[in-house]
Amino acid sequence: MRPVLLIAILAILASPALANEPWRMCHPGERNGPQKRCLVDGDTIWLGGMKESLRLKDFDTPESMGHLCGGQAEVELANRASARLLQLLNENVWTVEIFGTDRTGSRLEATIRIDGVDVGDILISEGLARRWPNGHEFWCR
Repeated sequence: MRPVLLIAILAILASPALANEPWRMCHPGERNGPQKRCLVDGDTIWLGGMKESLRLKDFDTPESMGHLCGGQAEVELANRASARLLQLLNENVWTVEIFGTDRTGSRLEATIRIDGVDVGDILISEGLARRWPNGHEFWCR
């Protein structure tokens, strides 16, 4: 499937209002707005002006809340994965490709690349994420 909305996303990223704004973690219950861009967790982001969040495809990171299969160790790994994604977004030039909605229909599926490398592959290689859907949830011990 070919990416859609790439030009619109690049225009949003180039927006002067967002150009100097660093990425941050979303506040609980925060809703999207035209100037909002933040991380929900290590594999989901809000990109300013979009009605849906972006679910980064082909990888999965641990959860920091909700049903936890790995308890406190999972929460800590989830926080490390989110912190690393924040670092990658704030310290690099990157592109985003949007492919359509995810299986739930509530989020858009996307890939973020730094120098052509999927950020999911970076997180997987650093032991902060797993391949989705066939990777083992190694944090569920």
